[in-house]
Amino acid sequence: MTSFLVFAILTRLIAVEDFGLLSLATIFTGVLLVFVDSSISRVLVQRKTVTLVDSSTAFWTSVGLSVLLYALLAATAPLLGALLGEPRLGLVLQIMGLSLPIAAVSSVPAAMLERELKFKALSVRQLSGTLAGAAVAVPLALAGAGVWALVVQTLVSVAVAAVVLWLRGTWRPAFRFSRESLRSMVGFGAGSLGIDLMTYAQANIDKLLVGALFGPTTLGYYYVAQRALILLSELITSVIGRISLTTFSRVQDDLPRLRRAMMRMTFVTAGIAIMVFGTIALLAEQILPFLVGGDWGPSTPIFQLLAPSAALLAVTSFDGPALLALGAVRQSFLLSLSQNIFGILLLLAAAPFGVLAVALSRSVRVLLFWPVRLIVLRRYVEMPALKYSGQVLRSLAAFLPSAAFIVGMQFTPWAEVSQPFWAFAVPVALVSAVLYLPLAWLFAGDENRAAVGSVLGDFVRRRPKST
Repeated sequence: MTSFLVFAILTRLIAVEDFGLLSLATIFTGVLLVFVDSSISRVLVQRKTVTLVDSSTAFWTSVGLSVLLYALLAATAPLLGALLGEPRLGLVLQIMGLSLPIAAVSSVPAAMLERELKFKALSVRQLSGTLAGAAVAVPLALAGAGVWALVVQTLVSVAVAAVVLWLRGTWRPAFRFSRESLRSMVGFGAGSLGIDLMTYAQANIDKLLVGALFGPTTLGYYYVAQRALILLSELITSVIGRISLTTFSRVQDDLPRLRRAMMRMTFVTAGIAIMVFGTIALLAEQILPFLVGGDWGPSTPIFQLLAPSAALLAVTSFDGPALLALGAVRQSFLLSLSQNIFGILLLLAAAPFGVLAVALSRSVRVLLFWPVRLIVLRRYVEMPALKYSGQVLRSLAAFLPSAAFIVGMQFTPWAEVSQPFWAFAVPVALVSAVLYLPLAWLFAGDENRAAVGSVLGDFVRRRPKST
């Protein structure tokens, strides 16, 4: 929520082309960050036992790799700016690239906290970084710093998050490095890295294409629409998604338990994501200007076309962790690679028709490829396709009356009120939620209702009693 609030403030202070430039820069720094932050550290979470030699080897490997990658980025940044016709990009990349070694210092300590399920410390780290970045970025934006406010925000957020992480955690690296330990981690780490690279490519190839074909201004509108959806998705999946790999890894030898955990996570996420993304997409003309400001009108249809993909991606975010926990690294990589190739082909077909067609192709990609993901889960997780997809379809069926209500209200004079967010969007969203929740409970089925009831019961029992 804090990240969304900061984002909403900055969209009112910084020009659209500056957001486009930032988006281009983060494409390159982000892909290098995958190498630093997502490969070997993921092994530490997945393994049942980790020695100090293992974790220290992973730490020094990440730090050394980050320094090499930053040197490569700094040397090639001017060339990238020239190739993309954006002279400012070179210096922006050279400064933003400093986040790579800072992130490397955090990757292994974060993985060790995740192994121990100490998510409170990880949340404090994230919140501290967000607040510190905002404390610097907002005054800079008010002073007219433009894209540099966003660059400094990134660096300060990463640096403060790293400091807080080391203060909150107890793990410290030893001055030891084991080639044998590194070799033992490379197999899983390389597969995990490949999967993360494919996932990153899927999430960013569209922005690179939009920036190259339509320029930084159009990319800025596209980026803001997509960023708003990502922040909403993080609100929904941050806790559940964070614990998924850890949970699945701990029950990897008990396939029925893993399937039950995955089914429950999918049901809960689908129930929230379909309602939230569906409601906001249908009310985007009233909600988005309130969230990001009135100068971002071209972002609204992009937001609406991207929303279905965001909802389904949130729901399917457990597929990869489940496959990785079972050791099906190659299969998970091939699944990501296939979806990426399919998505690129759709993007290339859509690009001649404009940025809205590009946005639509992202949702079409996720929807058309979902049956393939179901087949893979059926084979390697032994997940019944109909039962699993039913977890999503239940929530979708429950939302249809709410969707019809929202669409109907858009054609009434009520939608033209002078304060459309407070006077129209909020009450309509509340009524749609009242329609949705009883139907979602009705369609949930006995097993899901029992699971939800158990979670609510535990929550009530853990509440401190008043004296």
